[in-house]
Amino acid sequence: MSKQRKIAIVATFVIVLIIAGVGIYWYSGGFRPQSQPAADGSAVIGWSREEVTADFKNNELKIRGDAVPPQEIKDRYGAAIAKAKQAISDNKPTIKGDKDVSGDYITVASSYAILGDYGESENWYKKTIEKFPDNYLAHMNLGDLYILMGQSREAAGKFYDTHKLYPKDSVIYTKLADLYYAYAFVNKERADAIYELGVKNAVYPKIVLNSYIYYLEKLRPNPAKLEEMQREYEKITGSRLEQRKENIQTQVEIE
Repeated sequence: MSKQRKIAIVATFVIVLIIAGVGIYWYSGGFRPQSQPAADGSAVIGWSREEVTADFKNNELKIRGDAVPPQEIKDRYGAAIAKAKQAISDNKPTIKGDKDVSGDYITVASSYAILGDYGESENWYKKTIEKFPDNYLAHMNLGDLYILMGQSREAAGKFYDTHKLYPKDSVIYTKLADLYYAYAFVNKERADAIYELGVKNAVYPKIVLNSYIYYLEKLRPNPAKLEEMQREYEKITGSRLEQRKENIQTQVEIE
């Protein structure tokens, strides 16, 4: 197996686990976005959705994952799907105290992704957005799913939608910037601008800085900008040592 093929498989499983983990976290009642939706639907990023999506090209559409999950996984997530669908049918949230069944919609969608049924997962994320248009997780997870499906243009659109709804959310800046670096066929340098905007506007700039510093150190080396962002990190955290430890840990996890 080639090195590139191994990297692609690892990346696929990482994205699936992210979708699964966040979906399950929502299912257990623990997930909340970092800020409230923007009242006017405004975005901090200065380009339009059309300009952003034009920077990407889709690959061949994949509606199923390459890996076949073991029977134990099929049984576990099949049961989760059945339970969540029943909750949706009864309009009774699985998690006591939840105000609606949006979490159950997310459970169905993310479980289908884990099982490798990307087409059905996409369908359920779209159903979630249709019923709950401001749902942060549905937009975010659908963007991740589109990466698995080879549809980077659609992924960019969904990440942009999430940013427009939650312009102060920290994670979405790193998602869109990383997508530009990895998949854009033109204007890759916009990744730098998105990171810069995230540092200035995100509710938790430390999250953006962690990713941006790694990007400047390992992916698109820029010593002068790296030093500037390290100083910015020190201002926020008061600890350069903390930043270095976190960068090392991030590097280990990625490599």
